[in-house]
Amino acid sequence: MDAPGARGIHGEALEALPSVFDFGLPALREGLARLPTLESAEHYTMAELMTKVEDTTALHRCGPPGLARLRRDGVRLKQLILQGGDYPSLLASLNDEYRDLRLTMGGVADCMALTFALHPLHCIERYDCRRPG
Repeated sequence: MDAPGARGIHGEALEALPSVFDFGLPALREGLARLPTLESAEHYTMAELMTKVEDTTALHRCGPPGLARLRRDGVRLKQLILQGGDYPSLLASLNDEYRDLRLTMGGVADCMALTFALHPLHCIERYDCRRPG
């Protein structure tokens, strides 16, 4: 499927990675401050990026309905994580469903990788590496 007008990771890079700096890094910091484990903070970050990234991989594979699905599932995942629910079961279920649909989120994965790689450098610059408390 074609994704005319979609900017994808190329557009993200040309625009100085807004999904990473405006959403990914703040979500990771929030998750580290609010959630009990690093893993839950990482999944919280993924959920936030699912709701924000214009994922051209999802668009190419499944069209606008695929991107809409990613965004809805990101909202659902984020809520479940914040409620302390069984989000690993949801992730396993979504993995099976996405595989059946051939839905992948390469753009979200790109932004996650950049977020996790830049976080140590970003928090050193901002002096906010430590968890509150």
